[in-house]
Amino acid sequence: MSIWRTIKRFFTARDLREVYVTLRRSPYSSAFLLKLDRDQQKYVVVQFRHKSFVQETCSMSIEDFDDFTRGVLIMRAEIDKPLPPSAVQ
Repeated sequence: MSIWRTIKRFFTARDLREVYVTLRRSPYSSAFLLKLDRDQQKYVVVQFRHKSFVQETCSMSIEDFDDFTRGVLIMRAEIDKPLPPSAVQ
């Protein structure tokens, strides 16, 4: 996506939904914003925040966000697996 399209999308987009996730006992949080641009295309903006200030922003298509969430779910399943007996000492 060209820089001009990104700027145009940023200033003409409408917010459809916002979801904020705060980390337990931490000043860090994430915001997931579903937006609709001028061409009626939905996309997702992910913001990583520290004490309510945006530190990083990432904009992605719905398809890319689907891949991102699939990766998170796979990682979550790995975290929930018990350790093999040889790894526990």
